[in-house]
Amino acid sequence: MKAVSLIVAAAIALVAGTSVIHWQTKAETLRGLLIRENGLILNQVQYRLEDKLTNLTQGWLNPGAERRQRVDELESDSLEAQRWAIRCAWVNAGALALAAVVGLCLASAIRRKVFAGVSLYCWLLGVLLPVLTITVQTKVPHIGQITLREETKSLLLLVQRLWAEQNMLLVGLIGIFGIAVPLLKTTCQLLPDSAEYAHRFGGFLAKWALVDVVVVGVIVAFLGGRGDAETHAEIRLGLWFFAASGFMSVVASAFASCITGDTFGRKSGNHDLPDLAD
Repeated sequence: MKAVSLIVAAAIALVAGTSVIHWQTKAETLRGLLIRENGLILNQVQYRLEDKLTNLTQGWLNPGAERRQRVDELESDSLEAQRWAIRCAWVNAGALALAAVVGLCLASAIRRKVFAGVSLYCWLLGVLLPVLTITVQTKVPHIGQITLREETKSLLLLVQRLWAEQNMLLVGLIGIFGIAVPLLKTTCQLLPDSAEYAHRFGGFLAKWALVDVVVVGVIVAFLGGRGDAETHAEIRLGLWFFAASGFMSVVASAFASCITGDTFGRKSGNHDLPDLAD
């Protein structure tokens, strides 16, 4: 029964995760078309003037009607796709919570692998999905709100951009210590109990995994942008999955430490250590 529940939870999480990526990609594509439709700053000024003329004439003069209809459709479709992505993310979270609960009822060695697998899965979604959206706007007198820049970044795209800009220090901090090291550590936790050196290496890597630093950095950027009247920041789904990956990895490391300590204690003749295996 436990194995069946675990398989069902994994299947639901896989389908929901694929759906999250699909709907989020669709939402970002539609958002990109919307930004392209709004055009440059001069185009936005022209559109605002057209809107004011339409309002002043109560629709008698209606320049840009087709453009407004396209913009409304794109914005509506983008919001709908984003809502579906959030719904699928909640289903995903429920399936992962079920897998974690079932994992707690299994033997210690399997329990560690379950939490490590959940951590790896959350890491994948956290890297692929957007983590933060920054929008810079300004208010022009008699014109209205003008968008100067809008960027939505995932951790993977952020590292690629830093690499293109030759900012190797941040590439090392985020790419190596924030992404690669947590991935390698989680992979070590998925290995069999007989791979003692791999588990020791994973425990060593745990000291260098800076998932918490990346999460705190994104939250600081969010709070900083939120406090500026001209800058708006929005936390996206990727950050929550990335934070969940770090938490699940810590739990898996705790189980790995218990099992490793128990194994080494038996080899050294110390029988005072508790036996956590079911």
